[in-house]
Amino acid sequence: MFKNLFGSKKEELPMEVIEQPEVEVSPDTELTQEYENDVELEAASLEDLIETDYTNPVESETPAVDFGSEDLLNNPEVVGWFSTQEQELLFSALLLFYDPSKSVLDIGAGRADLFGYLKRTFNTDQINYKGIDYNPNVLEIAKQKYPGVVVESVDLLSIDNGADYDWVFASGLFNSKTQEDMGSYVTQCIEKMYEKSKVGIAFNMVTSLSDDMADEDKAQFVVYDPAIWFPYLISRYNKVFARTDYMSGDITFIILK
Repeated sequence: MFKNLFGSKKEELPMEVIEQPEVEVSPDTELTQEYENDVELEAASLEDLIETDYTNPVESETPAVDFGSEDLLNNPEVVGWFSTQEQELLFSALLLFYDPSKSVLDIGAGRADLFGYLKRTFNTDQINYKGIDYNPNVLEIAKQKYPGVVVESVDLLSIDNGADYDWVFASGLFNSKTQEDMGSYVTQCIEKMYEKSKVGIAFNMVTSLSDDMADEDKAQFVVYDPAIWFPYLISRYNKVFARTDYMSGDITFIILK
């Protein structure tokens, strides 16, 4: 979801490892900047489709949906991206230390396109992958696009404790305001991801928006301040990498166990 952000690379944060400096940052600190305006947005037809509840076809006036249709399988807008290029740029940023022999839990998996990207990038069908997403409809598309893929409709914060996966990834999960207190929600999600991982976690955040982006697009995003998040993460976890080398206006954090 990064339309018009392919400008020149910004000098934001270097990519480096920092181990347990003494930084006092409270999780209650305001960690986000919300972009809102008074524009009333008209939902695109594809967004309407994904949000529609198809669990009761008898009472619903909505016609049956072909979850295997070409548009639903391949259009990046179905899963919130303006292009496949930006979607895969963010995937690539997560994988700095990833080894395809390691298991993956994909948070906010959507159409499970990370699964397909991993298979193509590492030229193997032997990817130990599970995707979770709160939206069962988009997971139906994932099953059609990638037969046999393991996905489950569940919220991250409700899953059992225990380090069950080598890597836990989240791409675009924190872009949109889905909770009243996004700072608190994101810190809880990161903690849960870390708890579920054996090797490490990686996730990305929007850090700035293009000046020429439409107000309607800006209204969809939550923008995060790296100057607040970086100290918080390195005070809370052991090894933290920050990447800004792949796209303007975005940062990827990789946290190792």
